[in-house]
Amino acid sequence: MARYRKSDALEVRLADEVEAEGRRFTADLAAKKATGVPGFRMTLAFLEIDGSGSAFVDLEPVPGREEARRRAEELRADPARLAGILADRLARS
Repeated sequence: MARYRKSDALEVRLADEVEAEGRRFTADLAAKKATGVPGFRMTLAFLEIDGSGSAFVDLEPVPGREEARRRAEELRADPARLAGILADRLARS
């Protein structure tokens, strides 16, 4: 199992509730330095509020922590985009 130093990981809550396909999820962004990936690997994590479902979406890596924070703020400010990403992921599963 990979281990990360606190400075090598960033987790940001993007939304307390995102709805898609009649289901409600929380949305978080996890950014971690990873071997073989320049900068930080980024993953959107959607966890179902009233169930046990989850959905994960890999995003393009970013060069550093500040860029990861900027991307998180962009996503937090655009709930419709988060809902669209989640709906697309659920449709493919």
